[in-house]
Amino acid sequence: MKISNLLKINLKPFIYHVCLVLLGTGIIGANWNSARNEAVLITFILMVLLHFAVGFLLTNQHTWYDNLLSVSVILIFNGVLYMYNKVDQTGFQSLMDGIVIVFKFPFLYILGWHGPNYPLLVIFLPSLLLWFGLECKSQFYKLKR
Repeated sequence: MKISNLLKINLKPFIYHVCLVLLGTGIIGANWNSARNEAVLITFILMVLLHFAVGFLLTNQHTWYDNLLSVSVILIFNGVLYMYNKVDQTGFQSLMDGIVIVFKFPFLYILGWHGPNYPLLVIFLPSLLLWFGLECKSQFYKLKR
């Protein structure tokens, strides 16, 4: 598969992922000064369910491998954020640090409140949920026929 085709099939899932992360960050930001932390748990559950549901909106590529490739840019992007966070320990001083925080906020329930910790699960979770949703959509269409 050519790189241009790979980027073309990854554009839609990546845009959906960015929109979901911004939604989750906005929910947490709106409830930031709240005395309760239920907003973090609710946002985490919402992100898990929405990432899975958005998988049904993606285009089926007709093989499990191609479907997995169609969400690979999200995995690579989250991996780059993880590596940046591990390499750069200067604190929150740049735009890239802000991007890391924005993409980490919806998954705070997994992370806990331990500062700039970015576990490997957060790298894989969005891609896996999108892929599972897409595979379920594929299986539903096969059963329908």
